[in-house]
Amino acid sequence: MRHVLIVLALAGLAVQATAQTVRLVEVKRTALVNTTPGNTWFIGRNVSSVAWDGTDAYVGGLSFDTSGSAIAKVTPQVGTTNGLYQLAGSFGFQATVATRGIQDIAYRADGRLGVATDFGSGNTNTLRAFSDGGALVSTSTISARANGVHFDPIDNRLTSLSLGSGRVIKVNDDGTTYNDGTKNWDTTTGPIIFLTDSTHRDLTMDGVGNLVFRRQNAVHSADFNAGGNNYINIVQELPSNSTNVNGQNIEFINAGINFNAFSMFSDRRVTAAGQNWTDIVKGYDTAGNAAVTLDYQWLGALGAPATGNGYYDFSYHAPSGTLAVTDFINNNVHIFQVVPTPGALSLAGLAGLVALRRRR
Repeated sequence: MRHVLIVLALAGLAVQATAQTVRLVEVKRTALVNTTPGNTWFIGRNVSSVAWDGTDAYVGGLSFDTSGSAIAKVTPQVGTTNGLYQLAGSFGFQATVATRGIQDIAYRADGRLGVATDFGSGNTNTLRAFSDGGALVSTSTISARANGVHFDPIDNRLTSLSLGSGRVIKVNDDGTTYNDGTKNWDTTTGPIIFLTDSTHRDLTMDGVGNLVFRRQNAVHSADFNAGGNNYINIVQELPSNSTNVNGQNIEFINAGINFNAFSMFSDRRVTAAGQNWTDIVKGYDTAGNAAVTLDYQWLGALGAPATGNGYYDFSYHAPSGTLAVTDFINNNVHIFQVVPTPGALSLAGLAGLVALRRRR
């Protein structure tokens, strides 16, 4: 898979084998206030997931009690550095057991949102799809606990990994299970990707449909085999070093020809509070098989974020080169400009990011 990622990221240019440094320039930060049950914008007690389209952030939550979870759509305020403006009330509310709720949200270029909700062990779980205006357009019931979701760049179908099934799940736009002509892509007959166990937490994909995913705290990769409609060359890229805990997320980032493609992930080994962002959020250069140095440029007026509990989620928007990150315990959403190389992209005008193009 590393070879595929190199070709995708560098379009045939020579690849540097050394570890790279990626600059993340923070341009927006907000503290969400929609964590009180009964509030119009309630999403859950803590923000757990994000999908970012370069203009709007769609955030979902979990609750440590039985308050349930939902999704809210927010957009950066023009002319400020601290704050996102909430466009509308929350949508997609579902009651859940304690410490459960929305695990992941994916965005598709046509405005469709894919959502994975975990109701806890022994319960029926769902993959849902919404319009970017909050209308429910499909629901898929699955027998395992839904964790990660991503729209496959090859066929645009919503693809998922679930905790315990060990198989890749894929659904059509109407919510029915995808069938490739031979098998259903469900928790019973979908492609198998586990090596030693199936405690999968999150997944992302590169531009040609290869997987990068989490098995507990480990980072795995798998190449899509178009001829067999399955995945091959399943490799554990980074060791687990952890028991199985929620919030072990990952995002694939291909930020242009000055980068080796890399994955950003949460190295969450414990759930305790007091963990520093920079100790937990890491990058892994799939081309050089080396750690990526993440050079943060925090908003000057706010500085580095407060310590958290290691639970972060990520959503990268390639056309704008911007990244959204949610901080579970502080209920913050951070927006970064991903800079190809120090000095290669003028930082002038980054404040204008809030005026990013509207889709319509």
